[in-house]
Amino acid sequence: MALELTQLESNVRRAYERGRVAHAVRVTAPLLALGAFVLLLDGRPAVMLGLGALLFVTEALFVWRGQQLGRGALAGLVGGVIPLTFGLCMQVYGRFCGGLPMMAGCTAVCGTGGLLAGLWIAWLARRQTTPSSFVFAAGASALLVGAIGCACAGAGGFAGLLGGLFLPVLATRAHASLARV
Repeated sequence: MALELTQLESNVRRAYERGRVAHAVRVTAPLLALGAFVLLLDGRPAVMLGLGALLFVTEALFVWRGQQLGRGALAGLVGGVIPLTFGLCMQVYGRFCGGLPMMAGCTAVCGTGGLLAGLWIAWLARRQTTPSSFVFAAGASALLVGAIGCACAGAGGFAGLLGGLFLPVLATRAHASLARV
């Protein structure tokens, strides 16, 4: 009898996890369309498909794990739309990031988008029960979504996005740590 209950429990647990994985894949599948859409604007398929696949896998993992990681993933997607939009506008309107003289402007635009996304994440993190998990998931999600838009700016655009994104988040976390002391 004990063996049957153990086997039943194992079967139920596997079915539950399969259901959670299927749900995570179903919820995050539209993100693959984002990568395909941006591929129409950007002529580098390896970069766009790589970023799109990495975003899909990361978001599916966060949704599958749920709780603060799932909430953070959603907040990061919303926040990441800001640098994504900035980057897409740079690509659409006159190929702003077309040459070396324009890279400083591209880095500034991506940094500004990242800063706004970081402020959004920091503002939402104040109300979370475990803000570290939330900020990790939100930051990773926003970084990946923003990187899809700012890929035209190269490494400088990515560095601007990363710095802009994590500056307000780190400042908020430091302030919260000091407030607890």
